[in-house]
Amino acid sequence: MSAEESKTTGYHLFLEPEGDTGKLLQDTIDSLAATYGGPEFPPHLTVLARIPGENESVVCEKALELSEGTRPLTVSCEGFGMQDSYFKSLYLVASPTDELLALHKHAQELFTMSTSESYVPHISLMYGTLPTEQKKRIIETLGHLSSCSFTVQSLSVWRTPGETSSWTRVATFPLLG
Repeated sequence: MSAEESKTTGYHLFLEPEGDTGKLLQDTIDSLAATYGGPEFPPHLTVLARIPGENESVVCEKALELSEGTRPLTVSCEGFGMQDSYFKSLYLVASPTDELLALHKHAQELFTMSTSESYVPHISLMYGTLPTEQKKRIIETLGHLSSCSFTVQSLSVWRTPGETSSWTRVATFPLLG
């Protein structure tokens, strides 16, 4: 893995699970990081990634606008996914509900960002580069998470330059829709 694979840039918009589900996911992430040598990070579902720019107040203003037009929503997981990608190594697949897809699309419009990648809502459980067979064995131990769900009440803005250890939450806005 190159040093660049474990780094990101700009800002990210996250939906963060709270309460018992948030704690369960954080404990799982921390345990996997300790066991397999990856980084710890907060559990989250990314609404929009790598938002460019250095004007944090503009990013926050647009995130506030997005949150004001969005109702609290339920995120339901429907199994596991994995890729040969550092930031999508092992994750829970979130149901791509109309509300979630609309939130992502609205965020893209507000930040004038588009991507050729299709949006796959997910909650990462582990970052890193492990062999597929090893990830399959890990999934067998995590079956209790495959159908978790939680309600999201807010949208968070994170400054995300570099490694996960340098990520910082800069603002959280209630979903008021």
